[in-house]
Amino acid sequence: MFAIKEHFNMSDKYTISIRGLQSYAGDAEDSDIELVSECDFYKADGVWFCDYEESEITGLGGTKTSIEIGEDYVSLLRRGTVNSQMLFMEGKKTTSLYSMPFG
Repeated sequence: MFAIKEHFNMSDKYTISIRGLQSYAGDAEDSDIELVSECDFYKADGVWFCDYEESEITGLGGTKTSIEIGEDYVSLLRRGTVNSQMLFMEGKKTTSLYSMPFG
């Protein structure tokens, strides 16, 4: 499902680009969103991790995001001003949790 080349220098920062398509029930149009950020990228216990600080531009300033990339899943965990946990699995629906300071 995911392909990652294993020739990284773990002490370097990496630039990532994450693109998502968001759709809401009842909306005629989908939202195409892309984020580009500098991150720490590393492998631990056979799982890849990408950690980065959110910026004010995203509206999530003061939040640290950690993306975990497993063999058949991607998990996104946010801690700070905004707290959320999302799990993505190909062909499956999952439930996400959010906690935001403005309700």
